[in-house]
Amino acid sequence: MLRFLCAVSQLGVPPLRRGLQIGSGLGLPQLEAEANASALTMAARPEATLTVATWNVWFGRQHMEQRYSALLRTLLRRAPDVVGLQEVVPALADALRAHEAVSALYEVSPNAIGSYGCLLLARRALRPHIVEIDLPTDMGRTLLVAELAARPGVAVATVHLESLDSERVRGEQLAVAARALGGAAHAVLMGDFNFDATRTWGEWRDGGVARSPGALENDALPRLLPHFVDAWPVVRGAEPGFTFDGAINPYAHDPSERMRYDRVMAKGLRPEHIELLGNGGEAQPVPSDHFGLFATLVPSAASPTARAQTPPHAPPAEPATAPSLLVHAATKTDEADGQPTAARGQPNTSRTPGARLAWLLVVILACAAGLLGGCCLSWCSDAERPCCGRGRASEYHPHKRENDL
Repeated sequence: MLRFLCAVSQLGVPPLRRGLQIGSGLGLPQLEAEANASALTMAARPEATLTVATWNVWFGRQHMEQRYSALLRTLLRRAPDVVGLQEVVPALADALRAHEAVSALYEVSPNAIGSYGCLLLARRALRPHIVEIDLPTDMGRTLLVAELAARPGVAVATVHLESLDSERVRGEQLAVAARALGGAAHAVLMGDFNFDATRTWGEWRDGGVARSPGALENDALPRLLPHFVDAWPVVRGAEPGFTFDGAINPYAHDPSERMRYDRVMAKGLRPEHIELLGNGGEAQPVPSDHFGLFATLVPSAASPTARAQTPPHAPPAEPATAPSLLVHAATKTDEADGQPTAARGQPNTSRTPGARLAWLLVVILACAAGLLGGCCLSWCSDAERPCCGRGRASEYHPHKRENDL
């Protein structure tokens, strides 16, 4: 089920007032300097480059205002095009939606947040259209997807897969996500996947049983998300990349739980850079029990967009209005002539002038020979086909079947 949420296009960044932005009792600093610098970074970024960030922000109440302020400052300094947040509490959702700097730069998904949930922030200049998709879940999980009208064929989604020992449900959720993003030539699925690349959930505990290679939950990703690559190993190789690290994160209490739960998965895009966020240094206090991820992606050489080459001096292609990437309607075939129904009534650009002339000569000769007996030679200009035995061209209805005429 799709719940259509928003589609906006705003380019300018209005002046910002100083001070705190308050939402449901949660105060966030305005961060005017960071917001202005973020706008400049976004404007200077190469058009083909897409930057994304994902972060499980943790719903714990400890140092909540200080943590979220540090998290927002870190994100504005990176200036990602799209941000996916998980474990967002209602107070944080309200504060982000009311925040002048955030609202100037991003469209914030207005999906309802219960005790906690996901948010998707997409850069306004990319003209995002955001939808929420229901998932099989016992924990209220949904998928948020932004189609970027300014980047045709690009969709970015965030998800918080089912927690704890819920491998079967996570697999079902990933299957839904794969179908939702199936129509996008370039797609990103990012968020808290709740399983690691080398260990399955719970293995670090006393009595936990390690799975043999090839039997890990992570090994199902190529089947569940075909054509997607995991950005971290593509860029960083064998580095562990723990996003939940009990050994160094003060909010992750079990020192043995060191897992790369959080992922950036890309289809039709080549990861060029990826890094952890909030794991020390600039973000104090540590913003969450998870570290975030920031990734830079460019079109893959194997993607349709990268392969497409316009011949020299070729006329520009006619613009086409495509349906939503998230709506997969089957193309029906007209039984009368084998043409897709959606194409009926459209000029047949595959028929060259020479072919048209040859076809016309065949019809004339056939009529002259009496093979078509009484055939009219009216030409249906809108469908570029003869209307023999069908009356005048103006009476031809290209969206009806031939046997209905």
